[in-house]
Amino acid sequence: MITLFNDILSVHILNKFILSSKKVDIRPAIIVGFLIVSLSNWSQSDSKQDSLIAVYEQLEDGIPKIKTLEELFYKNVYNDPKKGENYARLSETLCKKLNNVEGYGVAIFHIGVSLQLQSKLDSAMVYYNKGLKYFEENEFPGKYATVLGTMADIERRRQNYATALAYLKEAVKSHQDLNDQLRAGVSVGDIGNVYYDLGNYQLAFEKTLEALKVLDTVQKEPWRKADLKRQIGRIEYARENYSSSIRYLKDALKLYEETDDNVWQAYTLNDIANSYYDSDSLDTAINYYNKALELAEQYELLDTQANVWSNLGGINTIKENFDLARDQINKALAFNQQNKDLQSVLHNYLSLSQLELKSKNRKEALQLANRGIKLSDSIKAPNLKKSFFYQRSDIYKEQKKFKKAYDNLSSFVVLNDSLNKVNNAKQIDELKIIYETEQKEKELIIQQKEIILLKERQQKAEIQKWFIIITALGILAFAIAVIYGLRQKMQGNKLIREQLDKDLEFKEKELTTHALHLAHKNEILLDLKKQLKDLKSKGTNSYQYQKIINNINLDINNDNNWQQFRSYFEEVHKDFNANILKTYPEVSNNDLRLMSLLKMNLSSKEIANILNISMEGVKKARYRLRKKLNLSTEESLQELVIEL
Repeated sequence: MITLFNDILSVHILNKFILSSKKVDIRPAIIVGFLIVSLSNWSQSDSKQDSLIAVYEQLEDGIPKIKTLEELFYKNVYNDPKKGENYARLSETLCKKLNNVEGYGVAIFHIGVSLQLQSKLDSAMVYYNKGLKYFEENEFPGKYATVLGTMADIERRRQNYATALAYLKEAVKSHQDLNDQLRAGVSVGDIGNVYYDLGNYQLAFEKTLEALKVLDTVQKEPWRKADLKRQIGRIEYARENYSSSIRYLKDALKLYEETDDNVWQAYTLNDIANSYYDSDSLDTAINYYNKALELAEQYELLDTQANVWSNLGGINTIKENFDLARDQINKALAFNQQNKDLQSVLHNYLSLSQLELKSKNRKEALQLANRGIKLSDSIKAPNLKKSFFYQRSDIYKEQKKFKKAYDNLSSFVVLNDSLNKVNNAKQIDELKIIYETEQKEKELIIQQKEIILLKERQQKAEIQKWFIIITALGILAFAIAVIYGLRQKMQGNKLIREQLDKDLEFKEKELTTHALHLAHKNEILLDLKKQLKDLKSKGTNSYQYQKIINNINLDINNDNNWQQFRSYFEEVHKDFNANILKTYPEVSNNDLRLMSLLKMNLSSKEIANILNISMEGVKKARYRLRKKLNLSTEESLQELVIEL
């Protein structure tokens, strides 16, 4: 018969249960809140681990540092219990230094959890007792109840079933008093686990289903259901319903994988292998055992290693690899004896007895069977005791002691019938059917709700689609209107700009015409003046000639002509004169006239005629203007004026 796996289910409670510390003042509380919110958003990856370590190393001693150590503990304890223990001990030291009462109790408890996961049960119990007393004295009833649950698990593994049940019943009551349905449900499931070890599968099934129904009402910590599904899988295994067992166990394994729970993955892989083993699928069983052993060795899960060794020893017995099988089972036996795990010791005795019988060592096989019956009586394990009766019957049959073989077989039948009365298979099946039917009905209701929700979403999506289409059409129409308006405006602006260009061109022509007219007029008047001077010099009525010359001079220097010219000029070259005076305040009116004519790009001769000066006078005027404008010999006066 295959070794049944003894787990430490109750410890699972605390790995997922974050025990918060009391806040001393508002600032640490804000920092802690920030850290918890930030850390909860990080993925379960190495980057989170590195980030936590970086945060821890940068923090000063205080509540934020304690909370970070707790996060590091939760992150590591189920992947690497030894590393989890290190962080718990650092937290213990820091809490003691800061006199953090609640944090100190949590750290003590966490050390116990780490030790239990390393199969150091005696050391774990020392810390659990210390934590239990500490939480009771400091009035933390919820944490007190949680420690009771973990202590119950160790008592169960040591076959102290009455003590384990007493602890768990007290834990259930405490959690219910605190209205903590989640923890109460988990503790009820642990009670089912004790009944499982007692061989009372009916009560085990009832309590497990009761716990599952409680957890169905709690929308958090989904891995709790994984623990209970695994427990049902183990009950089904004990009832030899291997296909059902594998189905429940694989459901649990999937949840453990999703939550990165390496410890419980190892336990469940071993359980799945057991079901394949007893259903004679040896190669598949070996595959799962090897997976379990790989995780157990990686994370130093010694109890899992011992179970896998024993089970592989059973397979090697079937394959008649007796020396290898004997070595593997004895290796497991040594560990279980040292760890006082008597249930596992009984399984090792049974496996060794079967091995020795098959290898024709009947005397050794009988001694192991006798030892097993005696130990079964001492720890009240009737489900194992009946297996030893059956084994001893086979041994006596091999020795041709048929009377003793018959007596032992009769004892097996009597004990088996007695256990079957306790474990009403029909009632268990009915309970399972009821539960599975309820689950299917819930799934059906959920599916119906999802269908309704999908239809609502489809209708909403259809409405949104038409809204988007209408909105898009509206935007398109608006865009077309805007574009049309802009085009119309651009066309209007183009017409205005063309008209302005025409007006400016006309004014430039008008200005140029006026300037040329002014130059031409002055040129004619100067020529006439010259002729009159010649006539005067000949002595003909000199007074009348002088009067005409004076009128010509007056017309040449008439400011009205300049005012009219300036008006035309300003219309074409707006603010030209104002900009010059602002930039070069020292220029005179005559300078402005010269610069206006230069702006029009007139020749020196035309400028001389307009200004009524000689060509030499124009040169001198340009020279004086250059000095006022501080122009070097390389710079062009004409270009400067045109650019202004």
